[in-house]
Amino acid sequence: MFAEIAQLRALLGQVNDPLDMRTYQISEFLDLFRTISRELFESIAIDAEVASTSLSVAEIEKVDRIFAELSDNFFPMAHSQEALRQLQIVERRSIAESLQFMTALKVELVHLTNHVSYVVDHAERVGQDLLRYPNQP
Repeated sequence: MFAEIAQLRALLGQVNDPLDMRTYQISEFLDLFRTISRELFESIAIDAEVASTSLSVAEIEKVDRIFAELSDNFFPMAHSQEALRQLQIVERRSIAESLQFMTALKVELVHLTNHVSYVVDHAERVGQDLLRYPNQP
């Protein structure tokens, strides 16, 4: 656990503001805490006097799975080197709704473009007709 604490100290030395952390730093931070928590829980479980108040093996495994999910999937999935303050989590549902809206808007814009094109063509024809009769009121 001492090696992980040294790594954590080195990482914290690179970070002035948590919101400036990059996704790879957050992943490293979570990996370190995962290892530290696992070792800490294991050392507590060995102590017979506190065994009744410590977490069960199933609870420890659940905590480990939460850290694993966060460090393996949550932050690295951003595939970004941006600072945390520049990132936001977007739900798939909102992306799907945005795509549906944009598709519907595209259809409407194509329809509107066709109407505008018709009006422009008609205006050009009227203009050409008017030019054929320049002396008419």
